[in-house]
Amino acid sequence: MASPPERLDPLELEAAFSMFAEASRQLSSSYADLQQQVGFLTDQLELANGKLKQQLDEKGALFRRLSALLEQLPGGVVELGAGGEVSSLNRAARAMLPNLHPGDSWDVWQQLHLESTEEMDLKRFLRDGKEVWFSVVTNPVPEEDCSLVLIHDMTEFHQMQHALARNERLVAMGEMSAGLAHQLRTPLAAAMLYAGHLSKAGLGEQDRLRVAGKIQNRLQHLEVLIQNMLRFVRGQQQQAEVLVFADVLAESVHHLAEAIAAAGVHLECRVEADDVCILVNRREMIGVIGNLIENALHVAFVGMPLRVRLWQKDGMACLSIADQGPGVLPEVLPRLFEPFFTTRKEGTGLGLAIVRNLVTAWGGDVSVENLPDHGAMFILRLPVV
Repeated sequence: MASPPERLDPLELEAAFSMFAEASRQLSSSYADLQQQVGFLTDQLELANGKLKQQLDEKGALFRRLSALLEQLPGGVVELGAGGEVSSLNRAARAMLPNLHPGDSWDVWQQLHLESTEEMDLKRFLRDGKEVWFSVVTNPVPEEDCSLVLIHDMTEFHQMQHALARNERLVAMGEMSAGLAHQLRTPLAAAMLYAGHLSKAGLGEQDRLRVAGKIQNRLQHLEVLIQNMLRFVRGQQQQAEVLVFADVLAESVHHLAEAIAAAGVHLECRVEADDVCILVNRREMIGVIGNLIENALHVAFVGMPLRVRLWQKDGMACLSIADQGPGVLPEVLPRLFEPFFTTRKEGTGLGLAIVRNLVTAWGGDVSVENLPDHGAMFILRLPVV
């Protein structure tokens, strides 16, 4: 006989329904929270998408502006890929290099069309049968795995540099011509003085020959100066030779013997290095020493001591010429060796400038200083050979 069915406990059933209702309520609450989170995330995603779209639009506008700017740049810009092939060219690059195209190998194209030169690292390019000069600089961009080649047309600058060099050459020639005139004046005046002696009545044969020899010597000096000028115009270097400094000094003093006697000064020549040798041009070196001595004679008075000293120190042959004149004004000292600067009405301002130019060309230097008591001293230094 079947057992009677178990009766459900109303309390348990009520408890089960309560638990089911609570679970349903929690599930509904969680679902509402989830819907709220989904709505929030949807709003955030739309906001992020809006910002990304705005940034993308801004970057697109920036790209277009930069592309337009790149296209309008006066300098050429060539973009190279990782393998060195040309990716793109701006308008200026296409105009500068009409036979360069995307896909070409930049290195190969350079070897075929650009010629390297030593002039400011410029490259020469033939365009329509004319020479064009470019400055070419390659800048790698590792982040983008590419390179940018910047090209500037330096043709006009190159022409200006050559024009400037020609102008400087002309200026140098003008200064050299003025210097030559200054150098010619002294031997020419001496030759005219000697020629005047020939016209004296009762001049003996021996004296006539002596004066004629002096005239010939001065004229030969003039010829050497003119030849030096011609060599300068042709771009030739002045011939230098190894000479004993003491011998050149003696020859210089001999040429100025009459001028020294006429000034009435007392020459004191002190040679402490009689065998020291220098590498100079003989005639020019005689002129250098003569200019320094003549400069001292301009402030000379009868009986004034004129002290000349030759010595050697630290591998340099040194020559000093000291006078007892008024010295050099402090404001004049820095400009004393400037071309065309002079404090004498009859001066040209080239004598000391020529001295400095020549001595510097021989690797030496010349300076002037005032003596403690009075007078000035010029000091000339040349490398010992």
